[in-house]
Amino acid sequence: MKKPPTLFAKTIVRFLILAWFAFALTARAVLPVPDGGYPNGNTAEGDLALDSLTIGMANTALGDFALEINTEGSDNTATGAGALFTNTTGNNNTATGYAALALNFTGNFNTATGHDALHDNTTGAANTAAGVSALKANIQGNFNTATGGGALFSNTSGGSNTATGTQALFYNTTGITNTATGFSALQNNTTGSSNIGVGFGAGANLTTGDNNIDIGNYDPVANTSSDVASEANTIRIGHPNVHTTTFIAGISGVTVPNALPVVIDANGHLGTEASLQGPPGPQGPAGPTGPQGPAGAQGDKGDTGATGAQGPAGAKGDTGATGPQGPVGAKGDKGDTGATGAQGPAGAKGDKGDKGDIGATGPQGPQGPAGATGPAGAKGPPGPQGPAGPQGPAGAGLVEDTYLFLEDDAPTPAGFSKIGTTVLSYKDNSGHNKTRTAALYLKD
Repeated sequence: MKKPPTLFAKTIVRFLILAWFAFALTARAVLPVPDGGYPNGNTAEGDLALDSLTIGMANTALGDFALEINTEGSDNTATGAGALFTNTTGNNNTATGYAALALNFTGNFNTATGHDALHDNTTGAANTAAGVSALKANIQGNFNTATGGGALFSNTSGGSNTATGTQALFYNTTGITNTATGFSALQNNTTGSSNIGVGFGAGANLTTGDNNIDIGNYDPVANTSSDVASEANTIRIGHPNVHTTTFIAGISGVTVPNALPVVIDANGHLGTEASLQGPPGPQGPAGPTGPQGPAGAQGDKGDTGATGAQGPAGAKGDTGATGPQGPVGAKGDKGDTGATGAQGPAGAKGDKGDKGDIGATGPQGPQGPAGATGPAGAKGPPGPQGPAGPQGPAGAGLVEDTYLFLEDDAPTPAGFSKIGTTVLSYKDNSGHNKTRTAALYLKD
């Protein structure tokens, strides 16, 4: 068995944990700094969680009153309101659920998962409870495992019990080394020890008996099992009201030297007898002669006699009739393709045909494009400026509903309303195609 870590090893581990915590305080990766961290590697969240802590290390308490009274206990984890509430110096306990391990004082290495799991445990150690109220009443029992709601519910000081299933070993108090697997298996056992119950309600009637094995011996119709409260050293498999046929391999056809015959009574109780043969009775009268028995088996074949002299040759027999014609043989494979023959001579050239008629004249083709414009003539000299004419009348300006194009970012001119924008396409003075966005105005 693996040895538990020594006190020196635990001290070294705790020193390394504290050193890491000291380093982490100077090199935090997140801001703001997470709350709930306390000296010696302890973590607490919830009203009065770890409220009484003095020198305990590496404890985690999450929930109101979790580990509230803990003073020196270390390496405990309590998750849930009231979890490990009264723990003082117990170490290495894990409690998950409301009031799990609530009354633990000095118990070590316990694991409780579920509402009220191991609730009353005070000094019991190395227990595992998973399920609502599993091992709820345990006080000082050690090395118990309870899986399922109410499993080992009433256990107080019994140790090394294993209960798997709701209410398995429910009323066990001080019984030890019991194993119950199944709903309500060994449910009523109180002080009996070393019992095994497998199946729904198996061993349900046992209370104080020891060393019993009950497998599937529950009658769901009668709501009872076939065992007796205080019986001991008894094996029961199946229930007589339920199981009426038995098949067990490895018995039929197997001879056991120096064996005793097996007997069974009306209640299904198995046993052996020294002999099943009774005392000899008086000799009866001679019976009638029976019919002749069947012929005996043929004897072994005798040795072969010596070979006799060869007889004269017999006359030649008649010729036998002609046998039927055999089936047609399979078709042979296709032969190879023959070689290509030589090309024949070219034929004589035919006479030249008569000349055809002249075709009709086609329509006139379209007119060709106009020729390029000739170069402009030289510009003449400017003429003399004429006299200024009289000033004309004032212009009427743009009339109503006249459209006006301006730069898109130009201010709106007086008397116009902007109605939209458009893209203008034009050719510049060099003949290049250009586009420009312009604002479109309408004369009021």
